Amino acid sequence: MEYLTGNFLLQRERLKSIELTMEWFSNHWSDIVVPLYVGTAFYSVVVSFLIYLFINWCWKNSVLREKRKREKREKNKKVGKFLLRTNKKHSNNSSLE
Repeated sequence: MEYLTGNFLLQRERLKSIELTMEWFSNHWSDIVVPLYVGTAFYSVVVSFLIYLFINWCWKNSVLREKRKREKREKNKKVGKFLLRTNKKHSNNSSLE
């Protein structure tokens, strides 16, 4: 896939006939390696950028989720303290009667 992408980016034709001999590979080495490296570099840059965006998105969501949890806990603490204070007032008033 990297080879084909490299050929596309370099606007080259792909090799039509392939022979599995050392002589053929040594004669066509640059026709194979250059598009392969260009395609690999392209996918490396694109995929690493997408992974960066994904991890950044995950991190932001986790921070937002933790912030909401903390705000909810703090709100529940305030409500709980208020209820404790009002219950103490009512229990003190009922003991006076």
